[in-house]
Amino acid sequence: MNITITPAAEKFMRRMVRFNGGSAQSGFRLQH
Repeated sequence: MNITITPAAEKFMRRMVRFNGGSAQSGFRLQH
């Protein structure tokens, strides 16, 4: 899978990170 990060996707990912408790590590785990 080739994932392209668009501005909208970036905003969405940042929201997900916040919902995970503001932990950047949790957000990056979902990416990889």
